[in-house]
Amino acid sequence: MSSQSSSSGLPIPPQLQGGAEVYNMIMGKIEPDLTSDMIDTLDEKYAGETEEEKVERMKKYAAAFIEYQKQFEAYMNDKKAEVKSFGRGLNQSIETDSTNKEASILDDLESQFSSSS
Repeated sequence: MSSQSSSSGLPIPPQLQGGAEVYNMIMGKIEPDLTSDMIDTLDEKYAGETEEEKVERMKKYAAAFIEYQKQFEAYMNDKKAEVKSFGRGLNQSIETDSTNKEASILDDLESQFSSSS
């Protein structure tokens, strides 16, 4: 996974969303009825449904939650990989910066010794 870099050369941190945002993003693609902004409207929306219809809807919702768990796990694995990649990139950037500073200091010291001899 490639990390992007800012103009300073440091890697750009991954964008992490809050729990409700992640839930709604994933569940909205699976079953919009089950997003957090729709839950409170379901009693009114399905007030006239029969018991059989309700049973079918509950089965559909159960399947939606199973699919949500799969997609959430994949989402989290992707985010973990992004965070690890960011950490590696940041570490590499710090090491490179430190190496460059050390090389500059050594060059300055060598110049001072050369000019004083």
